[in-house]
Amino acid sequence: MMVGLMERVRALAEEEFREAVESDEGVVRYFLRTSLPQTTVEGELYWAVIAALRSKEDIPRRRASS
Repeated sequence: MMVGLMERVRALAEEEFREAVESDEGVVRYFLRTSLPQTTVEGELYWAVIAALRSKEDIPRRRASS
């Protein structure tokens, strides 16, 4: 599930970057305008993604086999 989530985040980030570069207002203004959730649904999605990313911090790293 985490792999699928990360692939989706990567795809969305690539799309967002492309839109920012092509924006007439410039990358910085585009980022500032679009960086915060505008609706309740967007906010819930934003915090769900943050929670999923943070959950990775609690997973112990595997030790390399010797």
